[in-house]
Amino acid sequence: MQDNPIATLAYPPNSTWEDPEFHHCQGVTECIKTWALRILDSRGIFIYAPGVYSFFQNYDVSCTASHSCQNYAVELDRSQYVYIYDMYSIGHDYMILMDGWGLVPESENLNGFGQSIALFEFL
Repeated sequence: MQDNPIATLAYPPNSTWEDPEFHHCQGVTECIKTWALRILDSRGIFIYAPGVYSFFQNYDVSCTASHSCQNYAVELDRSQYVYIYDMYSIGHDYMILMDGWGLVPESENLNGFGQSIALFEFL
């Protein structure tokens, strides 16, 4: 998921489809990237073993050393009863952005080269 070009430049957001507008990013290019997974206005969602990876910034892999190639991997907004089991991530500051808040920080969930959590549940 590259940040050159930023996600909104390649495909301008279309409010008809509730495309992300990345207001929370405040212009930070590591944030204005495509989502690995986006859940909106949903309930009763079960996801098993997602692997979400971001290895590059502008075709440069040096960001993998700091695990900071992208700010967020998954967006969860206006949803209930969401269960994500055994999630593995590489290169994200936070694994999940929920209702505009960064959750599941990389620094607290290191597991080998990447990050992992056994369960994320939002009721």
